[in-house]
Order: sequence, then C-alpha cells, then structure tokens
Amino acid sequence: MLPANAPSSPSDELYRRRAAEFARASTRGPWGPRLIRLKQSGEIVGSCGVINTPGLPLPELSFCILVKHRKQGYCVEAVKLLLDSLHSLRFGAFVDPQNTISMRVLDKFGFAKISSLLHPALGSFGFWYE
Repeated sequence: MLPANAPSSPSDELYRRRAAEFARASTRGPWGPRLIRLKQSGEIVGSCGVINTPGLPLPELSFCILVKHRKQGYCVEAVKLLLDSLHSLRFGAFVDPQNTISMRVLDKFGFAKISSLLHPALGSFGFWYE
C-alpha cells in the first residue's frame, strides 16, 4: 500500500535522488548512467541508464526527465538508444504505481509488470517490470 502523500508523478526531487543513486552506482561502462542533454544548448534534460541496485532481482533500467522537459519524446529516444546498444543484457525497471507515463514508455518497449516490491535504495513501493 502506498502512503497517502505519494506523488502523482515523479518530481525533480525524485530526479535528484535518482541522480545521487546513479552517482553511487557501481555499474558503469557503455550502458551505465548517462545524462540526457539538449543537442543545441547542452542543457540537462534528465538521465537514463542501467545500474546495479543491491536487493533488486536484476540490473535496473532507470530513466527520469525533468518536469519542464517531459512529453517531448526525450525519454523514449534515450531508452531506445540504450536498448539498441544492450542487445542481450537482461534487466528490469522499477516504477512508482502512479507514474503512468513511465509505464507507457516501458510498455512501448515490450516490458511487462512482474510484481510489486519495495525499492531498496529509494525506500518506496512500486511495480517491477521485466
């Protein structure tokens, strides 16, 4: 059960928490956490990558777009580029139950909801996709 004050969508605060988690992530390499930037200005739009989060069943696909840059296709573009480079790596994704936008992104790429779980690094309940 989610707390009554659970956000209706990811906030910039959640983005900052995820960015801090990315910074601590032990998984690097070509598919590790990367910032998403606008080509012309270099402004940071969000982040996308696969990280190893202790306590999760698989490496975790994680993406987050800052509020002012949402609904412009940046997330789908970043996830597609990442998936195209991963080929045979198996991983999952954690999603806040009220984050329907991220669920649609995962659905678009063929992920399926597997279970509900407590994210060990974030301390919140959500859905696990594979």
